[in-house]
Amino acid sequence: MPPSPSQQPDQTVSADPTQRWLQRIVAAFALLLFAETWRLWTLQADFPQVPLPGWGANLPPWFDWLVLVGLLGSLGVAVAFRAESRLARGGWLAFVGCLIVLVIGDQHRLQPWAYQFGLMALAFGTLPARCGLVWVRVLVVSIYVFSALSKLDVAFCDTLGQRFLEVLLPRIGLSMSLWSEAAKRGAAMMFPAFELLVGTGLCWSRTRRVALVASIAMHALMLFILGPWGLNHRPGVLLWNGFFVVQNVMLFWKRDRADCPSPAAPLPQGERGDGPSSPERCPLEGAASPPLAPAAEEGPGVRGERSRMLLAWMTHSVLSLAVVAPLLEPWGLCDNWIAWGLYAVHGDRTAVFVHEAAIEKLPARIREHAVAEPAAAPWVRVKIDRWSLATLDAPIYPAPRFETGVALALADAARLNDDELRIRFEGPADRWTSRRESSDVTGLANVRSAASAFWLNALPRGKVTP
Repeated sequence: MPPSPSQQPDQTVSADPTQRWLQRIVAAFALLLFAETWRLWTLQADFPQVPLPGWGANLPPWFDWLVLVGLLGSLGVAVAFRAESRLARGGWLAFVGCLIVLVIGDQHRLQPWAYQFGLMALAFGTLPARCGLVWVRVLVVSIYVFSALSKLDVAFCDTLGQRFLEVLLPRIGLSMSLWSEAAKRGAAMMFPAFELLVGTGLCWSRTRRVALVASIAMHALMLFILGPWGLNHRPGVLLWNGFFVVQNVMLFWKRDRADCPSPAAPLPQGERGDGPSSPERCPLEGAASPPLAPAAEEGPGVRGERSRMLLAWMTHSVLSLAVVAPLLEPWGLCDNWIAWGLYAVHGDRTAVFVHEAAIEKLPARIREHAVAEPAAAPWVRVKIDRWSLATLDAPIYPAPRFETGVALALADAARLNDDELRIRFEGPADRWTSRRESSDVTGLANVRSAASAFWLNALPRGKVTP
């Protein structure tokens, strides 16, 4: 007579060494990036906070601090215990939960690196090691592919692509002064084209190592362009590029013979999954579900196995959606960063203007980001993206609803009259001509009306310190 689930010996499932070290690296870089952008993750009044759902504005002031402590503590738990242990998996799931709550309080926190780490943590916490690594590899490839596609347009080639070239070419003794416009665009197009080759090359075993070396060279080049020797971007950008170098070496240099064990193939000792206590079956590979037994014979082990299977399938669904969601970005159904539009300039833009007669009402720390544009007179543009970088060391979330919320908080902090605020909404740039359609909304009442038209919340949480 076979032993009942409660009588079966507790099995120790050995974790994949790649996953074990990758988890530690993810936790280490996450802690560094949270430390670099720590103001963003606290309840601060120096820059507007815009909750993702409207009810997020009702979260008590102390709640952000409590959840942040839980998030950092969960990272500590995840790396303090063996990757295969329940405590480590629980730590990663707690990290995902805390991250979601913090984003609910302020959608500005949905930075692309935090989004990536959240998806990786979900795989670490719910999937067997080999299946989790498969999903992480797929996620990395999708980041490269969609990031490259988002920059394959005239808008990138004429703006940010040219700035990259202006930093790079003089260092290697070249000048663009005599180049034609077509040559300049073609040279700028090499950046996304190379990134696309890296992403596709990582998909096949024959080209994987070449693509890995190319990815390391690409990130080293970006560190040079974006670092102190070039555009002097914030340390968080450099940290994330450095993370990709380490991550890619671990994920793509040495591959397992089988990413997910086949149910028909024998598993190594300690991974056979003979009892309900083993979590190492991969649902993607058709592993059999626990046998259906009468309710009276179901023990806690069988129910626990079913719960793990359900949680794993939910994770597969979430990760599948994350991988294909960027396809919806051209129709405005996916935010630019969620679609991995990294350094892309084709997306929707929002410009905030204050009437020149009201500029003195702005607090000094905000007024220093006001720039007069002759074509916009008598309105003065407030560069809210620079305000975000100066205050939080983090780039502004590039979504019109968030930027509208920032404008409303700005008007409240400066006590602007109804006719002293204007917002210009600029639609996505045409891929071939970079032309945009734009519309102006003038007056506080009209801006609030525009904010209510978004699907997600566009109203600020709390007040900005005057």
